[in-house]
Amino acid sequence: MLARWSRVSNALADLDLHGYRVALVTGTQPTDLAGSLTYYFNARQRVARITFEGTTGDARPLVHYLATTYHFQRDPTAGPGLYRYRAAASGERASELRIRPAAIQRAREPLTRFAVSLVIERPAEME
Repeated sequence: MLARWSRVSNALADLDLHGYRVALVTGTQPTDLAGSLTYYFNARQRVARITFEGTTGDARPLVHYLATTYHFQRDPTAGPGLYRYRAAASGERASELRIRPAAIQRAREPLTRFAVSLVIERPAEME
C-alpha cells in the first residue's frame, strides 16, 4: 500500500477483517470523486471488501460503471432523497451504492453536490 499512497491509515471494520484507508481524489471535474477509500482484507490476505465514502458533483459515470461492471441495479424502494443501487448477492453480502444530494448545494462548489457511500463485497463464490 505504501508504494502507491504516501499515507495509509489502519482501519478495522469488524474482527474478521483488517482495513487500510487512503485518501482518494480522482480529479477536479464534477464527475470526479473525493473522499476515503478503504480496502479490507480477510485472514488469508485477500480483499474481502472495498468501501468509498466521499463526494462528487455528478454521480452518473460512477453509477454507469458499477451497473456495467458489477451489475448494480437501482432499488426504487430506497425512499425520497436517496438513490440506492445494489448488486445481486447470495446470502447476507450485498454490494451497495448510496447517493444523497448534499443538504446545501452551492453554485461555487459543484464538486460536492452529492454524498457517495459505496460498499463492494467480494462474492462468496470467489472465496
